[in-house]
Amino acid sequence: MELPAKIISDQLQRGYILHSAEFDKIDHGKFFAIIGEDGDNVIGAFFINSKINKFIFSKPKMLNLQYLLSCKKYTFLNYDSYLCCSEMIPINKSLLVEGLKEKRTVVKGELFTDDLGNILQIVRNSDLYTDFEKETFFK
Repeated sequence: MELPAKIISDQLQRGYILHSAEFDKIDHGKFFAIIGEDGDNVIGAFFINSKINKFIFSKPKMLNLQYLLSCKKYTFLNYDSYLCCSEMIPINKSLLVEGLKEKRTVVKGELFTDDLGNILQIVRNSDLYTDFEKETFFK
């Protein structure tokens, strides 16, 4: 039995970690975490990377927004990885729901409460994000 889109959509919430290979200009599957949603059904997400991009090491404000996720805690990860909180990725919610229905995108887990709280604190305190983004996606 196929779940209706409304049920899938209602279950997408902050902290869910998903995996998909459907990102423009990326030739492999990526894990990402939902961080918030705006009023126009756009999901704000952060990518999970196996390593911190070398470019970021020369940008202290961006480096401070790389959050370590331990593979011991997040067992679907093959190795310790980093949630890149320095760049929010907009994802159309209806496309995300479609990907979930067709199993091109899968839910892998959920951020632990302590990690989610820490992540929200660092992005709310960062001047890389506008007040609008903070009030919309990180409230």
